[in-house]
Amino acid sequence: MDYRQIIATAWNITRENKRLIKWYAFAPAMIATAMGILEFLYQVIAFKKANIFSNEHHASFAYEILQFIIAFFQNHTSLSIALIPLLIFLVFFSILFPPFAKAACVQIVARIYNGQNVLLRDGVKYGSDSFMRMLGYEATIKHFSVLLIITVFCFVIRTLGIEALRMLWLPFILAVILALIISVLLTYTEYYIVIDNLSISESIWKSLKMVLYYWEHTLLLMILMIIIGARIILNAAFVLLIPSIILVSTTYIAAITLYQISLVIGLILGGLAFVLASYINAIVDIWSISVWTITFLKLTAEGDKSARETEKNANKEILKIRETPALTPSETQMAL
Repeated sequence: MDYRQIIATAWNITRENKRLIKWYAFAPAMIATAMGILEFLYQVIAFKKANIFSNEHHASFAYEILQFIIAFFQNHTSLSIALIPLLIFLVFFSILFPPFAKAACVQIVARIYNGQNVLLRDGVKYGSDSFMRMLGYEATIKHFSVLLIITVFCFVIRTLGIEALRMLWLPFILAVILALIISVLLTYTEYYIVIDNLSISESIWKSLKMVLYYWEHTLLLMILMIIIGARIILNAAFVLLIPSIILVSTTYIAAITLYQISLVIGLILGGLAFVLASYINAIVDIWSISVWTITFLKLTAEGDKSARETEKNANKEILKIRETPALTPSETQMAL
C-alpha cells in the first residue's frame, strides 16, 4: 500500500472540492472550535475559582454560571422569549448536524474516489441514510473520549483537592491509554456504518477485526494518527490564541482609548481569528476523512483470503511441502 499516494490523493480531493468544505465541514468545525474555547475558558476560570492551592472555598463556577443564567432570564423576560428558542436551536444543531455532515462527507469522498458523478446536494440523501446510526455511534463513543476523561479528572481534582492527584494520576493515565486504544480499534466503524450500511454493533466488530488483521499497516495508522494529532494541536493553539487576541487587544486599546471601542475591536479580531481557525480545521477534517475513506476502501477491497485459496503466481519452490521419498528395497536393506 502506497501511503504517500493515499495522502496525496486525499489532498487533491480536498483541494478540488472546496464547496464540500464550505457546506459540510465548516459548520461542524465552528462547533468544535467554539466548544474547545468554551471548555478551555471554563476549566481555567473553574480552577481559579476553586482555589485548590489555598484553604479558601468558594461556590463552584458551574453553580455561578447557573445562577447568572437564571438571573439574566428573570431580569430580561422579553429578551428571553427570543433567546430561548435560539439557544434550543443551537443546542440541537450542534448535536445533530456533525454526524449528518460526517456521513455525507464520507459518502461523497468515497464516490469521488471511485470515479462516480456525484452532486453536492446528494450529500443530503447520503447524510440522511446513515444519520440515526451515526448519531447513536457518536453518543456511544462520547463515553470513551479522552476529552471526557480529562474533564472528569479536572472536576475530581477541584472537588477533592490537589492531594487527590497523588492517588489518581495512575488511574487517569490508564484511562487515557484505554480510551486511545478503543479509539484506534474503532477506526473504521463510521466507514462501515456509512459506506457498507451496517448496524452499529456489526460495524464495531468489523472495525476491530480489520485493525487486528491489518496490523502490518501500523505505519499508515501512525501517519493518520499524526494527522489527527496535528488537527488537535492546531485546534488547541487557536483555542488559546482567540481569547488571548480578545484580551490583549482589549487591554491595550483600552489604555489609549475608550473601553467600549477597545471591546468592539477585540471582539472583531477574535471573531476573525475564530472564523479562520474554523476554516483551517474544516480543511484538515476533509483531508483526514479522505485519507481514512481511501484507506478503508483499499483494505476492504483486499478481502480476507481463505486458507484453501492459492495465489496464481505462487512460488512453487517456497510453498511446496518437501516430503521424504520412499526408499527402494536395496536402500532399505542397506539401512538395516
